[in-house]
Amino acid sequence: MNEDFLPQNNLPSPGKSTDGLVLFLRVLRKRWLLSILVLFAVVGGTIIYTAMTVPVYESSTAILVENRRAVSVLSTTTTDPSEAPGFSKDYSTEIQILKSLPLLEQSVHRLKAPYNKITAGDIASHLSVNQFGDAGVLMVTFRDNDPVRIKAVLDALGATYVDYSLQNKRSLATNALKFVEEQLPDAQRKLQQSSLALEKFRERNRIVDPETYATELLTTKQTLNQQEKDAQIALNKSTSVYNKRRSQLGKGADEALTETIISQDPSYQNLIKQYNELQVSYVQERTRFKDEYPTVKNIRLRRDRIYALIQQRAQQVLGQRLIASEPGVGVADALPQVADGAPNATVENLPQYQSIQQGLAGELLTAQAEILSKQVEIQSIRRVNQELEQSFAKVPSLQLAYTELQRKFKIDSDTIDFLLKKRQELKVAEAQETSPWRVLNPAIIPESPIIPNTSRNLTLGVLAGLLIAVGTTLLLERLDERIKEVDEVKEIAQIPLLGVIPRVTDASLEYAVPEERNTKNGRRTASYNYNRSPFREALRSLAFNLRYLGADKKVKLVLITSSVPGEGKSTITYNLSTILAEAGFTVLLIDADMRKPTIHKLLEVPNTAGLSSVLAGEKSLDEVLHIAKQSLDLTVITSGPLPPDPVSLLDSSKMAAVLETCRERYNYVLIDMPPVVGLSDAQVLFKKTDATIVVTGLGRSTRSSLQRAMEIVTGIGGATLVGSVVNFLDNSNEGYYYQYYSSYYGDPSDPEQNEVSTGERRSKRNVFANIFKRR
Repeated sequence: MNEDFLPQNNLPSPGKSTDGLVLFLRVLRKRWLLSILVLFAVVGGTIIYTAMTVPVYESSTAILVENRRAVSVLSTTTTDPSEAPGFSKDYSTEIQILKSLPLLEQSVHRLKAPYNKITAGDIASHLSVNQFGDAGVLMVTFRDNDPVRIKAVLDALGATYVDYSLQNKRSLATNALKFVEEQLPDAQRKLQQSSLALEKFRERNRIVDPETYATELLTTKQTLNQQEKDAQIALNKSTSVYNKRRSQLGKGADEALTETIISQDPSYQNLIKQYNELQVSYVQERTRFKDEYPTVKNIRLRRDRIYALIQQRAQQVLGQRLIASEPGVGVADALPQVADGAPNATVENLPQYQSIQQGLAGELLTAQAEILSKQVEIQSIRRVNQELEQSFAKVPSLQLAYTELQRKFKIDSDTIDFLLKKRQELKVAEAQETSPWRVLNPAIIPESPIIPNTSRNLTLGVLAGLLIAVGTTLLLERLDERIKEVDEVKEIAQIPLLGVIPRVTDASLEYAVPEERNTKNGRRTASYNYNRSPFREALRSLAFNLRYLGADKKVKLVLITSSVPGEGKSTITYNLSTILAEAGFTVLLIDADMRKPTIHKLLEVPNTAGLSSVLAGEKSLDEVLHIAKQSLDLTVITSGPLPPDPVSLLDSSKMAAVLETCRERYNYVLIDMPPVVGLSDAQVLFKKTDATIVVTGLGRSTRSSLQRAMEIVTGIGGATLVGSVVNFLDNSNEGYYYQYYSSYYGDPSDPEQNEVSTGERRSKRNVFANIFKRR
């Protein structure tokens, strides 16, 4: 079997082995010169900049600014404030103070010649002060071209900062002491006012403490309630005795008379009044003082004395009433009768009965006096209870007023104590001579400059050069809309890829032309070198794929077009027709590009008459047929003279008739058409052909033009778009079909590899033809 004519469909698919990295490297290799120039330019600029930069040195000194004994008027302690919970060690204010011009000018005055010519502004522009972590340490950094001057400036700054801290500490203590001295008179005046207000409150309400007063009121109320119960019990008891003695004496109207006499006795009533007043006073005083208090004891003794006088007066008045007799009335009539079975009085036992009656009458009077006394006592207790209720209702307001007065008094008192204590502390702090700040690490003379950093600059220059070079390359690649990869064609077209044709260089053009002619059949036979060219192999694979086009009917009429001019469609059409003719098929090549025809130049035939002549009725079809010198099976119809309206001729019924005639005569009819974008020539033949193939030239076609071509072809109903062909494939597109062909078969110019007999080549060609004819 002739392997030269076998299709190469067992090669790997191009899209499967290409990834983003391969595409990226391919772009860099395509524009490697620009990338190298950009890289060298950036690195060279970096080297020049580094060499011309003036050296800059840097050194630092550490200043301890932690205030171990901070002077504060608002603090009650002099311990380290940084140890307090939630203390934030922020020294932003101190940093700004240290960078201020007044302190920098003081530092300049400390400098000695020749470094005293530097100004405060120069120091400020090259000075930086930063906090070292969370510690109370500030790092003072200074940069300059002279390393010795750096140390001199930092030493002067350190001494200035230490002196500033001491002066600031004294100033703070002096100001704080002045503030305390100003606040003391006002605080003392407020304390006197609050003390006086508290004293007036106690005098006005006759109480010491509302809480104690409320407790005493409650205790007194409970005591009075108990006294009322006891008095009520005694009243009930006296009432019972009174009723019993009255029934024994049998009093009636005489009793009412006796009560009337007692109620009208001025001495008795005066004693009752005094008793009531003393009882009320006694109860009231017991709410304020204890029973042992002299005033309470005095009132109680006077009350008890009046009570005895009341009983004594009642006995005097009622006793006279019992023994008195009116004129004309007997003794027996004047005495009351003894009731309840008592023996009747007779003259004989009259003294004895009078003695009994006087005893009963005395007990009756005593019970009656007791009843009156308890009634007065109960009324007094109830009256005092009402007054206690009123006093108890005032306790909350008294407590509120007293609490406010007490709180203000305590605040004023604490303020006085605090100010006196702070005054003593501030006097001690004002007299101290120790500076709160000090230099931890003195500055040293730097040995090596920090600017320029040669190694860092070169590293950054190389990295920047690489990034700029890659960015420039990718940007140019992005701005270039031309299609450069087969995958781009597949992605945009979204149709089967029928073949990939490599770019033909000038040195390989000879392999595309047969060199020998068979004297028997008049055909030009391809040489071994011609058959082995990658270009011919790609066309042979494309020709083989035509066998699988059309599942229902044989594909004969094949229209080949492109999106834009210059994509090599005419060259592919011409060489594809020669491949099919060499395989033994009858092939008709029609040049339907009536705007810029090319086929007649490739075949070296005249173009005086052609397709336009047939469609115009000037020539018959047979008159414009040309047999190609490459093969007797290849017939060509050139475009003919350029007509004014090619679209009308192509869309005519004459064109349809010509195509049908050609279908019947030939195995394959290849029609070369103008580009589809911008011209409508190819559109009128889409429906009249069996298959349409779009050729895309890498580096020639653009994404937008190919996309537009696909829209045009697919937008016409009835058009049969079977696939696309990629042309001008470079060797840089690794993995696509034919890049390894020459390395596999060797150099075509090597004579040791060119010894193939004419019979073997004919055998291989017959095999290839038989494959096509099987269909």
